[in-house]
Amino acid sequence: MAKTTNKTSGLSSEEILGRFVVRARRVEDHSLVKSGDIERYATPKMTFSVNEAGNASIQHHVCADEESIESLATRLRPFIVKSEPIYLPKILDAICAQAPSESLSENEDEILKTTKSWFSHRYEEKDSERYGVQLIGKDGEPLTDLLSDALLAEAWIYTDAVHADPKGEKAEAQKLSYSDRYRAASSYSCEFASVIVNLLNLVRSLSERSLLKVPDSSWSEPVSYAEAEKNDQEQIIAGSAYVFPLGTEIPAGANPEDIPGARKATPAVMYRLQHPESAAAVMSFDVDRKQTGRYEAICSIDDESLVFHIDDIGDLVISKEAMVQRGRPIGSISFTASESHPSEAHDFLSSTAPPNALGLEFISGSKPIAALLELSKSIESASK
Repeated sequence: MAKTTNKTSGLSSEEILGRFVVRARRVEDHSLVKSGDIERYATPKMTFSVNEAGNASIQHHVCADEESIESLATRLRPFIVKSEPIYLPKILDAICAQAPSESLSENEDEILKTTKSWFSHRYEEKDSERYGVQLIGKDGEPLTDLLSDALLAEAWIYTDAVHADPKGEKAEAQKLSYSDRYRAASSYSCEFASVIVNLLNLVRSLSERSLLKVPDSSWSEPVSYAEAEKNDQEQIIAGSAYVFPLGTEIPAGANPEDIPGARKATPAVMYRLQHPESAAAVMSFDVDRKQTGRYEAICSIDDESLVFHIDDIGDLVISKEAMVQRGRPIGSISFTASESHPSEAHDFLSSTAPPNALGLEFISGSKPIAALLELSKSIESASK
C-alpha cells in the first residue's frame, strides 16, 4: 500500500499561501482563463430542437479544444489532493488564520463563504446542482445511477485523462459515453478555474492591504515558459554574453573577457557566426603602416558601394570607384557613427585620418580581398 505523506507538515500559513499564489497564477495564466472562455463554458448549456419531421436533437455548448481542458484540469488538480499543501481547505484555513472575518469587507467575506460552499457541494459531495445523467434502457429500466456532472467530470479527469483503473462511482461513470464525461469535465474545469482565480484575486487584494503575509517572490516567480524566457532574456540584457571558439574549456570562476578567443556577443558577432561569408574586418594603420587597430565588421556589397557595419562604432560606406583607384582613392567614403558609442567612433576616425591609412578585409564572390586605402582627407562623419 502506498504511503501518503502530508506535505503541509511544518509549513506556516505564509508559506502555504505563497505556494497557493504560485500555482493559482499558473491557472490564471492558462489560455482559457486569459481569453475569458472559462466564463463562457463554466455554465453547462444545451440546445434542444425539433424539426418539422418531429426529429429531436440536442446540441451541447462545450469547449471543443480538449487539450486545453486537459491542461487546465492538470493545473487545478493540486487544489483537490489532500496531501498537497495547497489543498483548498488548507488555503482557506491559512487565509482565516491571518485575516479574521471582522477584517474583511462584506464582498471578501462572501468570496470565502462561496469558495467553502463550492468545495463542499461540488467537490466533496459531488452534487447534481448543475445537472446529472442517468442511462435508461429501452424498456425504461435504469442502467446506471443518476450521476452528477461533478462525478462525471472527475471520472473523465481520473480515468480518461490521467489513470486507467476506474473504481466505485468512477467505474459506474464508464457505462456512459466518453462524450458525457468530457462535456461534464469541460464545464466543471472552467467552473473550478473561476473559483481559484477569484480566490487568488482575494489573496492579492488582502496582501496589498497588508492583511495577509505572502512571500514577495510568489508574485514574481515565473509560472510559464513564456514568463521564464522573458525573465532569462532580461537577465542577459542586464549583463553580457560571450562566444568562444569551439572546444574552449572555461575554467570555473574565470572572467570571460580573460579567456583567449573570447568575443562579446553583439548582433554583428552573432550574424557573422550564422553568415560567415559576410565576415569582414576594418583596420587602421599609422604613418609607418603598422596596424594600430582592428575592428570586426559585417560587409554587404551592392552595385555602387561596399558597406562595413563595424561593431558598436558605426557604418563605413565606400564607393566601388574608391576601391579600384591606386594609391589615394578618388571615390567617396563616408561614415555614420553610432550614437551609443561616440568615443569609440571618434577614436576610429582619428586612427584612419591622414597620414594614417585604412585597411579592409572582406569576401567578394567567395574570394578573400585585402585592401589598403591611403586617404587624402579625413572621412566625413554623421550620426545615426
